[in-house]
Amino acid sequence: MLDKLKRLIKRLLPASDDVMEQTVKSGVWVGVMNVTERGLELLLLVIVASLLSPRAVGLMGIALLTLSSLKKFSELGIKSALIQAEEDNVDDELNTAWTIETARGTVIAVILFLGAPFIASLFNEPAATDLFRVIALSPFIVGLRNPAVVYFQKSLDFHKEFVYRVSGAVAYFVVTVGIALYDPTVYALAIGYIAGDAARFLVSYLADGYRPWPSFDIDVAKKRYSFGKWVTANSILYFLYSRGDDAFVGWALMASALGFYQLAYRLSNAPATEITQTI
Repeated sequence: MLDKLKRLIKRLLPASDDVMEQTVKSGVWVGVMNVTERGLELLLLVIVASLLSPRAVGLMGIALLTLSSLKKFSELGIKSALIQAEEDNVDDELNTAWTIETARGTVIAVILFLGAPFIASLFNEPAATDLFRVIALSPFIVGLRNPAVVYFQKSLDFHKEFVYRVSGAVAYFVVTVGIALYDPTVYALAIGYIAGDAARFLVSYLADGYRPWPSFDIDVAKKRYSFGKWVTANSILYFLYSRGDDAFVGWALMASALGFYQLAYRLSNAPATEITQTI
């Protein structure tokens, strides 16, 4: 069985420069990656619903909603711009991209940490203050990841993208469930979420030998932002469309209500949102 699996994986690894072959194999990797991520996400949701209270789920929902809003409204689209760039090699631009993302992640982390009491009061949930400060580690870690991960998609190396993405999903699942079984509080979700980011951070450097160094080229930044600004606009509009209801429920009602709402929505829409989106 193990030998068959090894042979299957070997067949799916890029073996030539044929674009059609690479495209087909990349499509298979993307499909398997999405199924794995969605499957783990749905399974985690079911387990969390049985172990944690709706209020704990709601508090985590508020924290991730806040983090997502800060990330979406500060998205510069540099990664997307580098992936879409005509040049096959963008090594000379990676240091600038890494410096920008590191600075962005640090700023978001500082805003979350220092602004935690104020943000918690907006949702009338003072207990979320410490949670925001824990989650503040996430954007800082993400900002430090290897910028060469753009090559995973740019060069159709989706077997590397698979390992990169799924490693985070597995770490999130294992750590969250492990802690929740021992201490079923919202911090099981928070620590698990950070563990997922940490796993992707490590894999980003293990999967590619590029090592970034702090430097900034204003011409590179301007060049890539001319494309990235449209990614920024799109990410903001999509956030308002997809998360606006969560923001309203979290602000108008209590964390418990948001927890019930998110659990009910995700579980009832699983066939549409978790399975069909893998296609």
